[in-house]
Amino acid sequence: MTILSHDLRGVGWSSLSRPAQGDPTDFSEHSRCFGSLDLDSSTMQPKEITELAERWSIAGRGGAGFPLARKISAVSSASRLGRSPIVVANGAESEPLSYKDRVLLWTHPHLVLDGLELICAAIGARESYLCIHEDDTLYGYLQAAVDRRPDHSRVPPLRLVEIDGGFVSGQETSLVSFLDSGVGQPRFQPPRPSVKGVRNRPTLISNVETLARLAQAYHQDRSGSRSGTLSYLGTFWTRKGGVVYEVESSHSLNDVLALSGEPPEVELTLLVGGYFGSFQRISNTLRSTPLERIPSTSLRLGAGVLVAFPSDACMVREAMRVVRYLGSQSAGQCGPCKFGLPSIASELESIVRGGEGSIVRIWERTRQLPGRGACSMPDGFSQLVQSVLHTCEEELDDHVHRGCTRVDYGIIPEVPRVGNNDDDAVGQRVRRH
Repeated sequence: MTILSHDLRGVGWSSLSRPAQGDPTDFSEHSRCFGSLDLDSSTMQPKEITELAERWSIAGRGGAGFPLARKISAVSSASRLGRSPIVVANGAESEPLSYKDRVLLWTHPHLVLDGLELICAAIGARESYLCIHEDDTLYGYLQAAVDRRPDHSRVPPLRLVEIDGGFVSGQETSLVSFLDSGVGQPRFQPPRPSVKGVRNRPTLISNVETLARLAQAYHQDRSGSRSGTLSYLGTFWTRKGGVVYEVESSHSLNDVLALSGEPPEVELTLLVGGYFGSFQRISNTLRSTPLERIPSTSLRLGAGVLVAFPSDACMVREAMRVVRYLGSQSAGQCGPCKFGLPSIASELESIVRGGEGSIVRIWERTRQLPGRGACSMPDGFSQLVQSVLHTCEEELDDHVHRGCTRVDYGIIPEVPRVGNNDDDAVGQRVRRH
């Protein structure tokens, strides 16, 4: 599965153009490339797919990195109580800097549907959903792919669902809430969706790339490769624009950075993992280390987003755009998120504008947020802001005392603030098909 050629320069925030090569909705072509599933849902057991996921070390590719095998086991156990399970493929991709899921759905829709079918057969699900960001063109394209799958190879009753909302719209419990009521708001846990999800039934929610990787492992397993590692798919941004990349786990960050075509910076700063990630100074040693050997404590790729900044870039202004956007994305139901995030964003923006913003107040407020909300929004926000305070200490000091002379490249653009803190806008209602 190689999709390195999708350049994002000049592409807006709404959708990607359809790849010009071939027709990815053609199921017969897909079968020729990857093979058929030949599943018998009456005899397949969860253990078969769980062992496959474990052998290939398949973890969530939506950001959290949760092991897929553990999700399958949890839903399978909960469904033994007599409640029929549901499977949800999450392609909402609410991370503003990520395009990998949209590109994947355009280029390999049947691989995603294969993975969805494998999960449904393994746990005995008779109902499934594929959730995407609102995009009529992609919706019609995916419906065509579903319609072109033969009856014996069709995912059990599948509903395509368009979701248009803010940053939290793709969060697991927000998806459950939306599928139940048409209003996407995160829910407090426990119980987890694996125990009590859509319509109170055990629900397995998995990122579309995770499902595609499961199908890829299944097809490779049948061809004789009984174990191995799968490649990394993500979105890489520089001042030249963005590109969806795919590299093997044996490759290094330097291999990804080479995609930019720019000479390597002596001092490299990255935003790793996107808006729920962190700003980091990357050492030469870390840059040359194979991705599979880098501990998650040193580099957590999350949804695969990497943003590289030149050494003369004003990191504080770049970070301000991220923080300001996240500050507008509370679902409005938890005080720390509704009031705390915007106040921290205002402090940082005041510093950038030469106002009275306080670094000390930012530190104090970010320490108060973790663990206080229905979802992990306060935790991820605090992690990102604290990484700015650690990594951009010199730039912040310039803004406060001398004025910053670094360049604002605008690598991280302003993102349309879909959904905000206003009570009337909370939980964007969107049509369901």
